[in-house]
Amino acid sequence: MSDWVWSLVSAVGTPLFLFLWQSFLRRERTEDWGRKIGRLLTVLLRQKLGIAGGNSLRERFQSTIEDFINGLRQGLKVE
Repeated sequence: MSDWVWSLVSAVGTPLFLFLWQSFLRRERTEDWGRKIGRLLTVLLRQKLGIAGGNSLRERFQSTIEDFINGLRQGLKVE
């Protein structure tokens, strides 16, 4: 395709994608989804590794996710 078609697609597609993303993934829904996944992982880890092993792995997993989110926030900052 020619350059002007790609420019048009990106100019219209990007705001449309962001609008749809925000309408489908509302904050409450996203937080609720994360809470449910966290509970499921906690139960599975405790069943497979026991309470002590599950808690240890859960804490390591939690710190890894926090590190990833901090890096993502730093990368999204506009300088």
